[in-house]
Amino acid sequence: MFCDDYILPFGNLREPSSGKKRANMIIVTKCPKDLSEIAQQKIKEKLKVKQPVFFTTIQCDDCIFGNDSQLLVSEIQSESKVLVAGIAKPKLFFDFLKAEKDETLVFPDHHHFSKQDCEQILAKANGRKIITTEKGVLIWGGRDVPSDLPFHASMLFSRNVVNLLTLMVKPAKDNDLLSLEIDFEDEIIDKSALCHAGKKHMPGGNL
Repeated sequence: MFCDDYILPFGNLREPSSGKKRANMIIVTKCPKDLSEIAQQKIKEKLKVKQPVFFTTIQCDDCIFGNDSQLLVSEIQSESKVLVAGIAKPKLFFDFLKAEKDETLVFPDHHHFSKQDCEQILAKANGRKIITTEKGVLIWGGRDVPSDLPFHASMLFSRNVVNLLTLMVKPAKDNDLLSLEIDFEDEIIDKSALCHAGKKHMPGGNL
């Protein structure tokens, strides 16, 4: 859970855990189906949030889907096939579909499949069915990634600036003008500030 994790590159979080204060609700994903009320209460206490907390689990579909058709999992369960995964934790995917004669191909999370990758997959399948996740189908590898980097870097920077300003702007009401509301209890604002009220700002609230 995010309360046990750290910001990249030391952990997997893309923003500080203090960002939970902006949430309307907290959703705990990938929970066991038999998660008890006592276990749920312990998780709520560990999260230390005031928002409502919901618990969800993963339910696999009874069918697999193609562009214009679908098959029942039970119909292809024992059939020899190739399973292709490009997700962080493919174990659930493999456990649900894999049979004894199946072969698997594992690619990194967010992998951009190239022409060579596709040729490798087709060669491995050799006429057999190829099954992947919906996420794997949607990822496309650009032909000229270096030339695309400036555009995406600019978009990422501008999005970060907008998100930072949004944290510090108080919403306008009626005919009032927008106003800054700097909350140093917010970890992002606290560690982004260099000076305040004419003095050097030190993260942690010490000026």
